[in-house]
This record gives sequence, C-alpha cells and structure tokens, in this order.
Amino acid sequence: MKFKTLLIILALLFLSIGSAWQYRRVNQKVKQPLVVEKIFHQGEWVTDQNVRFKVKHVEHQSATAEKRVKVHLQIQQLGAYHYGLKSGNANLAENMWLNIPYAISNQARGLTHPSGQLFTDQELHSSGLKSGFLEFTVPNESYRARLQETRFSFLLQQSSGQFFKYSLLLHLT
Repeated sequence: MKFKTLLIILALLFLSIGSAWQYRRVNQKVKQPLVVEKIFHQGEWVTDQNVRFKVKHVEHQSATAEKRVKVHLQIQQLGAYHYGLKSGNANLAENMWLNIPYAISNQARGLTHPSGQLFTDQELHSSGLKSGFLEFTVPNESYRARLQETRFSFLLQQSSGQFFKYSLLLHLT
C-alpha cells in the first residue's frame, strides 16, 4: 500500500514539473503589448495613426438604479479600420468604454445618430467626419464602488502592436 501511494506521489510530482517546464517553454517568447494611457480633455482633437476624434460634450443622468452617460463624439478615420482586434472592422464602439477603474467597464450599443438610430456598416466605412453619440449605462452600486475617477476610454492599437488608451476623465456627480 505504501509503495502504491509513493508511486502516485512521484507520478504527480513528475507530471507537475513537466507541465511547469512545458508552460515556460511555450510562453517564453510571448510578449504582452504594453497599454499606455493618455488623458485628453473634452473639446480637444486627438490624432492617432488611423483615427482623429474629439469628444464635444458629455451628458449624464442619475436614475434610481443606474447612471446614464451620453458622449457626443466627432470622429474621422484616417487609415485602416482595426477595431475589436479585427482587421477591416469599422465598429469603433468595440474599442470604447465607460470605464470605472477597479469596478466595471461598460460598452455602448454602437455609434448612433441624434435620432437614436445606429450608424450602419456602410456609414461607418464611409470617409469623412462623423458626428454621433455613444450611450452608456452603469449600475449605481458599481459607480459608488469606484476608487478612481470615471472615464470614457478609447483603446487603439498601433502598427507596432502597442496599445494607446485615450481617456477622458468624467466628473460625474
């Protein structure tokens, strides 16, 4: 009985050491891209490799269960579309969040016209300056749990593989 237990312990030890060695070997060349956060201000044009944008204004409302935040955005695509880590994807809302650090991050449904109608894929792929709205909701409990200022964030990947997260600090009440 003791021999069988010793054999099982040795097999598990060998399996653990082998798994750890294999994990290290497979992952030794993997480099996580660095995300650099850049703070910008409302009304300021931000220009990146493939996009130029500006947050014109931000509205917020408090309801009994949630906060609603509406971001008015002007945006112009300067190069290739690459949102949601997919080449050719023009759905920029996949890279935009209402970010409450250490609590929750919420995405919008998509970029909408003032009427509330979503931009179509054709409209998103069209060149020129677009003006639209992003609407976010966040539960009040998550908002109260925040440890830092709430922010609107737009994550953009560079051709080098590095990411820039452009953040607008929102002073919500």
